Parts: sequence; structure tokens; C-alpha cells
Amino acid sequence: MKRRLRVLFNHHCNSPQELLNFYKEDLELLKNIYFLLEEDDYDGRFFKEFLDKDFSYLTRYLEILKENENYHIENRKLKICWNKENYLEIFDFIFEYSLKNRNFLYKFPSIFMSNNERVKIWIKHIIDKNCMDEDKMVFLFEGICQLDIETKIESLLYFIDKNNNTENFKALDIEPRTRTGSGSEIPLLKKDMEVYDKLLENIKNIRGIKFIKHKKYLEERIEYLNERIKKIEKKEYIDKYN
Repeated sequence: MKRRLRVLFNHHCNSPQELLNFYKEDLELLKNIYFLLEEDDYDGRFFKEFLDKDFSYLTRYLEILKENENYHIENRKLKICWNKENYLEIFDFIFEYSLKNRNFLYKFPSIFMSNNERVKIWIKHIIDKNCMDEDKMVFLFEGICQLDIETKIESLLYFIDKNNNTENFKALDIEPRTRTGSGSEIPLLKKDMEVYDKLLENIKNIRGIKFIKHKKYLEERIEYLNERIKKIEKKEYIDKYN
């Protein structure tokens, strides 16, 4: 049965609109068939069109991701949603769903690396809505800390302009909690230090005296990272010649 149905979501044989028209009297059946075979929708083109007709496609797909954290690491179905006109609504929903099912979405960081400008717009939008909600901001920055340096710095500065509470700022992840890869930790620590340095430079030169506690915190983090790098360099030197 599955083999016979696979042709449905082959874009060489059918378009999303053709399927919607064919199943217009029983769209629930179409949805059930789709999720039986959704792996065949490799580039997400059917998902994208079906979502316009029925937002519950998104909920059902998120349930699949929640049950299988190793599923679709590249995740084109969610990445393609950045190209939709209602992307703010979609990613607000994904954010709230992910918050309730703590952290599962951030196992798929590539979702937030497809349309950088829209990602930045959404980040500012979600900060505007929730900047005084510490739990939501902590969760948001668990994801942002995995992104590129420019996006991290821009997002952190936007946050402190909306909420200048130092303790709320300290609660945010600036460095990723977990790292992948092998080799020396020093290059990763230097990247972390670059973020702190650029934040500190911006606060000193632009944002002024009301952020003096932020400045002190950043200076402490830079000093800590400097000391840590020195210790690792010393250990690596000793290990090399032992």
C-alpha cells in the first residue's frame, strides 16, 4: 500500500494544488496519507502548500520531531517556512511549542540558519513581545548562542535596549552550553571572547553609563576566559612534550 501511495508526493507526478483539489471532500484523509509518507516530501514543497490550508500540519510535524530527536537534522520542512509570508506567526507557534516541550527544537539549529535576515527580524519580534519574561528570553538565547557571531551580538544588544536589567542579561546564554568537535578548545574560547569584546566595545562607546553593571559583567567574563585560555595553553604545552 505504501509503495502505491508514494507517487502522490512525487512532484513530477502531482502538484500540491492538484492533491488538494482531488481530496477536497476529505482533506483529513489527505493529511493522514501525507504523514504516513511525509519523508517522501524531501524538499518540503507539499508541506509548505498544505500548511497554507491547514495550520495543524505544523503541530503534527512538530510532534514527529519531538518523538524522534535525530529526525531530519537538516529539516527542510521547517526551514522552508522562513520563505512564507506568515513566517512570524509560524515561528512564534514553533517557539511556544518548543518552550512547552523544553529544548527539543534546539537539537535542530540548522532551522535558524536558512534565511538570515528573516531570522533576525523574527528574533527582534520575539524579543519585543517577551523581553520582560526571563524564562522565555533564557530559552530564546539557548538557541541564539548557537548562531553566528554577528547575529548573537545584534540580538544581545537589541535585548538590553529593551530590558536593561543586569540580572536578566546575566541569565542569557552567550556561550553554547555544549560543543561538538575535537581538538583544542582554545579556538572556540577565542570566538566566545570575541563576542564579549564586541559587546563591551559597543556598550562603552554607544550605550553609556546606565549599562555600567553590564560592562563590569562582560569584563569579568573576558578575564575568566583569558585565564582559562592560559591554563589550557600551559596544559597543551606540557602534554606535547611529555
